[in-house]
Parts: sequence; C-alpha cells; structure tokens
Amino acid sequence: MKISSLAVSRVTRRLLSAVVLATSTLTLLCFHANAQVPGSFDTTFGSTNGYISALAIGTNDDDRANAIALQPDGKIVIAGTCARNLGNTFCMARLMPDGSLDTSFIGPNTTSGNGKFLMTVAGAITADAVAVAVQPDGKILVAGTCLQRFCIARLNENGTFDTSFVGPSGTSAGHFSFSISVDEEDQLYAMALQADGKIVLAGGCDESSTSTRTLFCAARLNSDGSLDSGFDGPVGASPGNGRFLIARISLIVSNSTESARAVAIRPNGRILLGGSCSQNFCLAQLTASGAFDTTFDGTSGGNGRFTLPIFNGNPPNAIRRIVLQPDGNAVLAGVCTIESLCAVRITSVGALEPTFGGGQGVSTQISASFFTLDAMAVQPDGKLIFAHADRLVRTSSDGALDVSFDGPTPADGNGVVTFDFAADFTSVARAVAVQPDGKIVVAGYCDSVAGSGSSLKFCVARLNAGSYASRNCTMDIDGDGRMTATIDALIATRVMLGLTGSAVTGGIVFPANAARNSWSEIRDYLVSQCGMTITP
Repeated sequence: MKISSLAVSRVTRRLLSAVVLATSTLTLLCFHANAQVPGSFDTTFGSTNGYISALAIGTNDDDRANAIALQPDGKIVIAGTCARNLGNTFCMARLMPDGSLDTSFIGPNTTSGNGKFLMTVAGAITADAVAVAVQPDGKILVAGTCLQRFCIARLNENGTFDTSFVGPSGTSAGHFSFSISVDEEDQLYAMALQADGKIVLAGGCDESSTSTRTLFCAARLNSDGSLDSGFDGPVGASPGNGRFLIARISLIVSNSTESARAVAIRPNGRILLGGSCSQNFCLAQLTASGAFDTTFDGTSGGNGRFTLPIFNGNPPNAIRRIVLQPDGNAVLAGVCTIESLCAVRITSVGALEPTFGGGQGVSTQISASFFTLDAMAVQPDGKLIFAHADRLVRTSSDGALDVSFDGPTPADGNGVVTFDFAADFTSVARAVAVQPDGKIVVAGYCDSVAGSGSSLKFCVARLNAGSYASRNCTMDIDGDGRMTATIDALIATRVMLGLTGSAVTGGIVFPANAARNSWSEIRDYLVSQCGMTITP
C-alpha cells in the first residue's frame, strides 16, 4: 500500500520538523565543538592525563591487550592474553567512560572479578585472545586460539559465562573450542558478527597431517554457538558443515602458503576475507553458503578470489585489516616489502578504486618502519587510523597522510603520532576504536618498569581527534537529496520503534534517484554514519 502525505497530520509534521532541527543542531554541536590538537591525550580519561599506563590483570608480569570493543553506553571492553603459572590464558577488563574500572564486570568466577579477570576457556592450558565484539543485546564475544584450535566464549554483561552459548556439542556452558584441520593445527586471527546474529571466525589452518602448508579457513556459528550447517564453503572444501579450509586463493602460485588474517561482513551478507598468499595481498569473497562470490572478480577475472599486485608486485605483502565504507568500498591494509604500511581501496566487485592512493587505488607507502599492522579504524568523516607498536598513523579518506595529526606534543604535523607513556618504557598499540564523539581509544601493553621489557601490563589511552566534519548523517535516509515525512521520517520512526527488515521499508515507494532503497543499505547507513545500534 502506498503511503500518501495526507496520512501525516499537521501536528506530526511539526513534531518531525522540530526533531530534524534539534538533530541537526545537536550534530553540529557534537562534532564541531571538539577542537583539541589532533592526536593529543584526552585529559578527561584515565588517572594520568589521558592514559592508563600499567593495568595489571594477572600476577605474572605479562599482560597484553589485543582487542577492544565499545559498548553503546560508552564502556570500553578489552580482551587479551595474560601469563599464568602454566601457559597463557584469556584475560579481560572493562572500563567506564572515564577510564576507571567497571566493578560490575565480575567475570566467570563471581567472587574474584573487579572489572578485570583471567578466564580459562575450553579447559586449555594455553590460550590467546585476539578478537572481541559486543552483540546488540549487550553480550560479549571473545575469540582466539586454544591449543591450536579455534576457541570462543560468550559472556553476559557482568562477565559471567552465558550458559545458553552451548557450542557444537550442545553441552558447552558458554565457552568451547573446535578444530577445522585434521591434525588440529589451527590459528584464529579474526571474528565478525553478521546482522542475523551469526558469528564468522577466520584464520589459517594446516592443509593436512602430512603438509606444513596453511590455508584460509573459516567457520560460522549460529547464535547459540552451534556450527551453521549451511556454511559449507566452496566446491571441494572440507570438512564442511559449518567449517572448512579453502584449498586455493592465489591463482598465480599453485602451491602457496595462505592464511586469512581479516574478515568483514558486507551489508548484503557477503563475507570478505583478506590475508596473505605466498607473501602477497590476497582476498576472497564468499556468499552466505561459503561459496565463492563469482561477481567479485577484481581486475583479473578471479571469480571470487584473487591476488592484488601491491608495491609493484614485490613481496612480502600481507593484508592484516579490513574496514568497510558506507559506499560499498573496502579498505584493505597491511605491510608491504620489509617495513612499509600500505593500503588498498577496492569496489564492491573487487576492482581497485581509482581515487585512492594518488589516483592508483593503492597507497604504496603510507609510513615506513612498520614491521606489522596491528589495528585499523575509520573515523566518522572517513579518515583512516592505523596502529602499530607505539605509533598511530592517520590518513585522509583518499590515503594521503593527514598532516594535522600532531600527537600529544605537537611537532611537525606529519600524520604519525608516537606516544610513550613514560620515557624508556615499551609501548605497543594493538587495538584501536573510534567513539561516537570521534575520540580515539587505543589499547595495548606497556612495560611498567622502564627499560626492563619484562613487566608488561595493559595500557589504554584516549586521544582527541581534533575538529572535523560531522558524520555523513542527515535525516535524508534514502539519500535522494530531500528530507520527507513520508519516507525518511517514517523510516526513522519505524527503526526507533524496534522494527527491522521489510517492516521498515514495506509500503514505501522510493524515488528513482534514491541512493538507499533496501533494508541492508539503510541499516548500514544508520549504523555506520548515524551511530545507531540496530538489533538484527
């Protein structure tokens, strides 16, 4: 049924006009009032002028934060690996918006947690947590590798295990591990959440018990932790039934060692995997069933998988992180040659996006002396943030260094911020996230005893982003250049009432020039550009 403008009363129109005006004013206030030096410490955070330099989780002087996630209420969830008397284990902390420990985060052992805790997963003697995510319902997922098997835990909001997360066996109580390769030589590197609540895990797994070659491997879990039997992988992949190895990504080297290091879920449900194949950038895009997406051809007719020629084709090159942009493009970043940070932007079909990297689609050397890339994030205005060791790099949306990014002590404005929490201390940034207000949260680990290298603790900092344009968020939700009560305001009202899918778009006749006329496109816009949290 078409919705006529006559169905909207004068009173409703006035209310909507007031909401639009108030929203626009608030957006301007929120995103233009932040005028601090870009990259300087946010002194409202932490106990020491913008940072926390030595947050001990365990008692063995080796605590390393590897991943970070932001909750809608402003709390900061941090996951990592901490040493104990025998091996390593998952460890967690949650901070309040001001950087203080959230004492309501008590952990699985409800008598010992006080905003931070160690956590044994799947009974593993040694385990490393590398990824963390917050679900729309507030539950927390943390994943990594346990004794060379994929492993994952789901926590309630207070940090206790969610016993409804039963795993492949149907009997686990909030945490479990499983293998993909025959000889259980698996390494998990990345995790992503789908809009329907399913969980995608990716990494590198041994090809067979007689081979030392690793392959891309992936698994998908249902919301209860069981393996998704509909996720079978490409033709010939094994073992299937929710998990599989991909025998070959590179179409150049037939017997290459390959490993997936990053994963991202597109609004249409396609799964983008990136990593390294014989020391080259390579990637694959999968359909909902795990088959190769043949529309994803790149520049060489790859039929869902291909290798990218980075840095004139000279290895070693490897994708380490992927971020998606609202226009359907994806930025892939990693390390090229020996120690150069580089990035690529590709279109939805895998072609190089020509406006990136000085008109080549590739930014071949964003910064030197980067031995690896540990984290990447995108700001509301499209600027990109890269983290490694004690440095953050910020570029414009087209990949050029942002010379306004000066750091804690404004210096030469070269786009690279080096931050040491104290002189001669080891500082390593392993994770980065951007708050809705634009501030940059960085987590990693630091040496709490200057120069020793043997007393590592979690360290967290929050940096000012400086003045920048607001998010690309307006009440023009369908992107046709107009804000109307019968389309844009109706969509916003339905979403805020908790509706999703066709219940949001049903009955609406979109104009021919609408940039967004499907639920997946609208949802991606509202989440990425308007900061909304939408339950699938």
